[in-house]
Amino acid sequence: MIYKPNGISTAIYDTEYLSLVDVNTEKIYRWPKEIQVNIYNEYHGGTFETTSDNQGYIYFASCYNLNYQYNQIYKLNPNDFTIQPMLPNDVTCNGFTVTEDGFIVYWNGIESFGEPKQNVRIKCPGGRIYPVFDNNTFILNGNLYSIRESENTIIRYKTVGNNDIEEETVCQMPEETEFYGYIQFTPNYVRNTMLINNSYEFDGEKCVKLENPVYVGDITTSKAWYSYNNTTFSKTAMADYQASEFHVLDYDILSISASPESPNIAFTGIRYLDGANVVGTIDENDKIIVDNVADNGEQIINLIPLN
Repeated sequence: MIYKPNGISTAIYDTEYLSLVDVNTEKIYRWPKEIQVNIYNEYHGGTFETTSDNQGYIYFASCYNLNYQYNQIYKLNPNDFTIQPMLPNDVTCNGFTVTEDGFIVYWNGIESFGEPKQNVRIKCPGGRIYPVFDNNTFILNGNLYSIRESENTIIRYKTVGNNDIEEETVCQMPEETEFYGYIQFTPNYVRNTMLINNSYEFDGEKCVKLENPVYVGDITTSKAWYSYNNTTFSKTAMADYQASEFHVLDYDILSISASPESPNIAFTGIRYLDGANVVGTIDENDKIIVDNVADNGEQIINLIPLN
């Protein structure tokens, strides 16, 4: 995706200067001007929210304005670069996800504001729409689950063909489970599990209470969660939930980038030794590697490697 305003002042959902690039053929496609998207979604980590299914189709949502209200969810076919609307007209939602079979789950409520999900619906590839009784839904290993608080159980939604869904009870939650409303789901990319309110762990078949709550920072890689304050990084390993700390004393870190697709943290900063602007990497073993030093003190921007 290329955004090229050529120095013209535009809104961050203005798609007049947006293009798509096929990286295989290097062919460039003009973005349809009637589809507005928020390319810098501050309610979703400052990113353009997309997801995909096991067929490689890419899903994204369009919006009326910056209030994080979607008015349509689209499916992009990367084989021929066609875009198809997936929801009926006049349907709005605040969030969505997609199962591995291409069943779209959408809802109201802005989770980053602490608002619970409401009015959860499932749009089947065949066209049928299912209302979901439970609002606390999540995706694990491509499958849709929910917590049914009234029964203290976890429900799995099995897809049947491309237009039907069956519910099945997977397991009971631990007896002492109390959620008090809002439930937070955090995927563990190493153990291939889901943390529930940082105190329970679900592996797709059973749910157990952890001995101690897991501290989950606001920086996520494929191997750990981090938080950063002044010179100190606090780290929780996904493999065994062990907590640790390390310090960065030789650099003034200005920006941090991380992705669940990479074990490393990329950063830009100033080297105290000589005041040079640097781009660096913190690897999964907490080792700092300086990748680039700017000439004449010019600032440089690092990109996150995805492999």
